Amino acid sequence: MFPESLLHFIWKFQLWNTKDLRLASGERLLVKHPGRHNADAGPDFSDARIEVDGLLWAGNIEIHTRASDWKRHRHDSDWAYKNILLHVVWTYDSDVMDAQNRPIPVLVMKSFVDEGMLSRWLELSSSTAAIPCADFEKPPSPWRENWLTRMCIARLERKSNWIRELLVFTSNNWQEAFYIALARGFGMNVNAVPFELLARSLPFSIVVKHRHSRFQLEALFLGQSGLLEETEEDPYIERLYAEYVYLKRVYGLRMIQPAMWKRSRMRPDNFPEIRIVQLAALLASGFDMLHLAQIQNDVQVLDRWLEQEVSEYWQVHYRLGIKAPKKSRKPGFELRRALIVNALVPFVFVFARYKADDELESKVLSWLEGLPTEQNKITRNWEGWNVRAENAAESQALLELTQVFCEPGRCLDCSWGLFYLKEGKNYHPGNKGKDEPESLNELI
Repeated sequence: MFPESLLHFIWKFQLWNTKDLRLASGERLLVKHPGRHNADAGPDFSDARIEVDGLLWAGNIEIHTRASDWKRHRHDSDWAYKNILLHVVWTYDSDVMDAQNRPIPVLVMKSFVDEGMLSRWLELSSSTAAIPCADFEKPPSPWRENWLTRMCIARLERKSNWIRELLVFTSNNWQEAFYIALARGFGMNVNAVPFELLARSLPFSIVVKHRHSRFQLEALFLGQSGLLEETEEDPYIERLYAEYVYLKRVYGLRMIQPAMWKRSRMRPDNFPEIRIVQLAALLASGFDMLHLAQIQNDVQVLDRWLEQEVSEYWQVHYRLGIKAPKKSRKPGFELRRALIVNALVPFVFVFARYKADDELESKVLSWLEGLPTEQNKITRNWEGWNVRAENAAESQALLELTQVFCEPGRCLDCSWGLFYLKEGKNYHPGNKGKDEPESLNELI
């Protein structure tokens, strides 16, 4: 038997032969409006409008796989169900009475639903692939682009929740919150938490006072990270340590635990010390929330600003006291793109929503559209299924689509799922010539 969620989906989008609907009692039915889907307690759809033999009715709709579920769910004794306009069922195995002991009109859904649509749903719901619709030909324009745009915005909105928590922590200090988000971005996935704690332990007001001196910022950040230790073997480290001890006493600072930092299986350029001094170099350049919001649509301007060279010491060291061949240690492109995608764009997106500034919101979306697509397991999988992200906005959309809809099997909530069920009669080349799933007839 089909789940009620599928029946709700069919009713909501009217995925059946709507030209000659008839009630179980024979009257002609015309659905003027299916109503508003109710995810809470009470009737499944409210404010529906139907026409029965030319007479217009407005009210609530209840849907069940079996008509007998009405009593099984105890709706007969629930006051919320006393004014049901229509009982929509898959299997009509029992009459249902209203509060005046009169039969409630019944529509038997399976008499009007296309078996091809049910076959497509069965294949989607039973798929074990990471992307259930992998074998389906993907929707054409503009269906494809509209849903990817919605997914990109949904991902930004989801990321916004953490940023709003930051704003609560900072008492709506946008500069402070942005600084913490930026620092977390430098940690990527591996060291995001210690970077966030590092920024929380070192207020932005202190950073601003010392941003004229990259040396002092390095002393503050490395000292607060817990990675800076006293030594007489390296004069630069000795100076950094002395400076940090002084500033720590002046501001009453407490460093975080050094054991939090991870460096296992990392390349030297990704070590925490390098990332920390890269953050210090960027902040020393004057980079902050106010300047970020003023950058125009060209994401390349933003990208170049992020490409700050570290101090001379770190061009010949990758850890404190450990020398290496001289090389530029500017943030690489992957880090810069990750900072823009995961920290800067979401933060300015929240700021634009706060200011109700549509132009600023469009600008940050254009930043994503101006960046090349991310390469990861999910985007590569989609490429194998003939969906290639054209830019970072689309790759972010595919990540959201996969994580929120595909992996949990929420095809009925997905716009592409709707397309396959509603329009997909000729959109399944992977199954051309195959027989209908054997279990479909049993389900019907």
